[in-house]
Amino acid sequence: MDKNKIAGVLLVLFIIIMSAALISTWNQRKRLQLKTEKLEVSLAEVSAAKDQIEEQKTIFENFYNDCKNDNNEADLWKIANATNTLFAYSNYAQISNPEGAKLKELNNAVDNLLSKKGYVQYIETNGNKLFAQVNLSLEGEFVRFITDKAVRDGAIGIKNCGSPNQKKTGDIILKGKTVKIIKLCEATSSKNVWAYIAF
Repeated sequence: MDKNKIAGVLLVLFIIIMSAALISTWNQRKRLQLKTEKLEVSLAEVSAAKDQIEEQKTIFENFYNDCKNDNNEADLWKIANATNTLFAYSNYAQISNPEGAKLKELNNAVDNLLSKKGYVQYIETNGNKLFAQVNLSLEGEFVRFITDKAVRDGAIGIKNCGSPNQKKTGDIILKGKTVKIIKLCEATSSKNVWAYIAF
């Protein structure tokens, strides 16, 4: 084959390769542009939702403070029940100090809120704690995890702690979520601790 034919073939190959690279770059740029547009829409939606939440929070705080100042326990309970969060129930308990039937109603509301149960690692085998304590004016121990944790139906490496053939349940405890500790399962040969939680 003569040099001109070889040069022509190489030129054609070069053009094909460069065209493919340009098309690939253009496609990547287009995908990035679409992602950017979606992100901008998402950020706008988040910003609008944040503004609505802030407005609702202000309304709620004003109403809550009015009830608190009037020491109207029935209204405080309605607020806690409507809000249906651990912190709302804790605020109600702290202000109202419920007893008897009211305390039972409060505990039932918390149990209904935390209706799911499962096992998560609490302390790693090296002693690293995966949680932070949360102080609430509610019965029981509450913690929040400092990392996302997959929920299982039993503890890994600890006997008599849930299902012996443990597997993931499909639930995830997101970083920062507050949960209630029902019991702890400790390994005998390491610092590994698992918690049976309500969430």
